[in-house]
Amino acid sequence: MRILDRYIVREVFRHAFLGLVVFTFVFFVPQLVRLMSLFVRHSGSGSQILKLFLCIFPGVFTFTIPMAVLIGVLLGLGRMSADSEIIALTALGIGRQRILLPVGVLAFTGAIATMLMTLWLGPVSLRTFRKLETDLIASQVSFQVQPRVFDERFPRLVLYINDVSASGTWTERLAHRGQRAGADTRATTQQSGAAAGRTSARQYSRLARGTR
Repeated sequence: MRILDRYIVREVFRHAFLGLVVFTFVFFVPQLVRLMSLFVRHSGSGSQILKLFLCIFPGVFTFTIPMAVLIGVLLGLGRMSADSEIIALTALGIGRQRILLPVGVLAFTGAIATMLMTLWLGPVSLRTFRKLETDLIASQVSFQVQPRVFDERFPRLVLYINDVSASGTWTERLAHRGQRAGADTRATTQQSGAAAGRTSARQYSRLARGTR
């Protein structure tokens, strides 16, 4: 029976693995376009780029693992049925419930992996991705910001810069921020300022002669 279990698991798993690779590639391409756009506009270190790539996969696996298991079961058992292997096993006295036992174990493993991706790795990777994305934007905000344009790239923060000097100093800056949807907003103005390179949404810049 162990030989039969290994054979069925191998037959289902190889189709499931192929489906996982294909579906992951399809889901990953739109995120790759987003990453390329981010890398073009903001330079980052090799470790940051690698972390951004790794942070995408848990969210993608949340959708692709169940799809891959389904494809593996359909194609694996379909191939065995087409070759009359299931009929031969039934003729030998092996019930269909016994044949489906290794398939159920493989499906249960896929369900556990999907649950881990959904409840643990997915949220953690999403927070890490947003933090790294904010760090990349904030590290070059002094030079990437456009003067006399309302900039909404930062979470819960709108920047308006009248002018940017060659050294990256902002002049006549207005920051307009709301903590959450439906909450009161707060405006901060000052004559000059510069990016501090911090990651918190409330610490992007050093203020000079400012008012709130």
